[in-house]
This record gives sequence, C-alpha cells and structure tokens, in this order.
Amino acid sequence: MLKYPIGIQDFRTLREGGYAYVDKTEHIHRLLTTGKYYFFSRPRRFGKSLTVATMNELYSGSRELFDGLWVQDHWDFEAMRRPVLWLKLARLDYREKGLSKALLDELHRIARTYDLTLTEGTLKETFDGMLRRLANQHGRVVLLVDEYDSPSSTTSMTCRRRRPTAKC
Repeated sequence: MLKYPIGIQDFRTLREGGYAYVDKTEHIHRLLTTGKYYFFSRPRRFGKSLTVATMNELYSGSRELFDGLWVQDHWDFEAMRRPVLWLKLARLDYREKGLSKALLDELHRIARTYDLTLTEGTLKETFDGMLRRLANQHGRVVLLVDEYDSPSSTTSMTCRRRRPTAKC
C-alpha cells in the first residue's frame, strides 16, 4: 500500500520512499520543452517545490526515478542532462549572514559539486562567472530558484512584529 506524501517536497524522497504520486510529468515535460523561462506564483502548499525538484531530477538524468511515469518514454535522459543550479532560498542562512553573503556561500557550495573554484568578488560577478564556466564546460545550464519569496516575506513579517505600523 502506498503512503501519503504529507509535507514531502522532494521528488527523489517521494519516489524512493514508496509514496503515492499523481503523475504530472506530461505537464512538466510540456513546460520544459515549449518555453524558456517560467515563474510560478501559486499559493503556499500548491506543489511548486515538488515541481522544481522533479525538474532537477529530469535534468540530472535520474532515469530510475521516472519508471512507470509518462515522461519515461518522452525524455532523452542523456541528451537533456545539464548542470543544475538549484537555489533553495528558504534554506539559506540569510538572517544571520545577510542575503548576499548567504547566496555567495550557496554558490560556492554548488560550485564545489562541479569541481569549480570561484574567485570573483561580488555576488553578481560570482554568479556570472559560475554560469559562464559551467556553460563553457557543459553547454546549457539549468537555473532553478525555489522559495524565491522567503527572504522578503521573512523580513517583512519580522519588521511588522517589531513595528506594526512601520513601512519596511
């Protein structure tokens, strides 16, 4: 019997853990093959993180996770394999470090997974340098940003708690 995936936002965990999954890979495939950039602005708990996690596994070439799903026979797992920069902003330590420093640290962490050493100074230079090096080595690069609103919503809530009438 399949388990209900309450609170699970990671596609790999869901598939390897024997959880129920409603196959949305045909829709995800359509998104990935018919457009260039997408911005998902849906309500909380709507499945955005699971969708992004699914995209990550597709571009990472994790064929075994898609056994029995629609996309298994419609995705070329080797040809579509790309370096993936997956920024999960809710997991960054931006409250302690500040957003720029937390993002820089995350870019350096991701760079290590691709055996890159980043030497640029600013966040913009580092991000640009990383994208250019990965593109030069591998061709296209996939950028996934999840919980993009986390730093701003957290800052806004913190500000309102301190001064309910303040404009933050």
